[in-house]
Amino acid sequence: MDVLLQYLDREGMDASELDEAVADYMVQLASEGGTEEEVWSVMEGCYPELEESPESKEAFSAVFHQLRNPSQQPATTTAPSSTTPAESSSTTDRPQQRLQLQPHHEGNDGRSPAEGRSSACGEGHHCDSGGTGTARDEADVGFLREIMPQVSDRGLRYVLHRVAKGNRVAAASYLADRFAVGSSSASLKGLEADAEACERKERGDARKAREASDRAEEARRRDKEERDALKGKIVGRYADEVEAEGGATKVATKKVDLAGLTEKKKTTRYRDGKVVTTTGAKVIVEALKPEWDGGSRGKVKTKGKRGKGFV
Repeated sequence: MDVLLQYLDREGMDASELDEAVADYMVQLASEGGTEEEVWSVMEGCYPELEESPESKEAFSAVFHQLRNPSQQPATTTAPSSTTPAESSSTTDRPQQRLQLQPHHEGNDGRSPAEGRSSACGEGHHCDSGGTGTARDEADVGFLREIMPQVSDRGLRYVLHRVAKGNRVAAASYLADRFAVGSSSASLKGLEADAEACERKERGDARKAREASDRAEEARRRDKEERDALKGKIVGRYADEVEAEGGATKVATKKVDLAGLTEKKKTTRYRDGKVVTTTGAKVIVEALKPEWDGGSRGKVKTKGKRGKGFV
């Protein structure tokens, strides 16, 4: 922490504005394997003026290496602090004050990106609200619990996994922005409601997936039973020996008739739009008969000589 104060003094910044909780978090983040960009983003959040100076970021690289390897840190004297004893005591008594861990950017709808993402449970992200996770997950939840003890573990896991996508720095920034000291209980209730809704949706999706899997398995089982039954009928119909009662075998005396396979289906055939047969015969023998003209022959008058047979 002394290294950070000395760095701020060299850059002409007011070191008294750096909150003790933020400084401890930066030291812990660097020592636990955090990247230089993550620690620098926290510093930029506290001192936006440093973002405009590339030299300040280059000088911060040496500070980061000292935070990463405290054993290699040279012995230095602590810079005198302008904080009065009263201010120092008040600093230790406000661990829950608003922490500006990252620059706050608002979208077109007036909400931060984290708030915009927290409106509904997205696909591919789990709330992890109800169960225990890995050791790293428990460590991240414990870290967030130290910052926001008034938020339940389910709410912290919801913010960590759903809102911050597993980034505890972003989760801490989101919690500090929304649930600072003096925030209403309605905000906490809203967070708990979102976490519960997300958890309930995940349980419903898991139940639907299990039911779909059970239905598919039942359909496969029925299909296999039907195929096995049909196979047994076909094999029994053409077998030389059939199975009798008691497990003995005897010579098949007659073939088993499979319903639907040997039954002749009646077919109606048409010719010129008229029914000619209903037996299904492929060859149609049609008896040709002279058409009845109604018995009218008419009267024929010819020229010339009329002989016998003419009227």
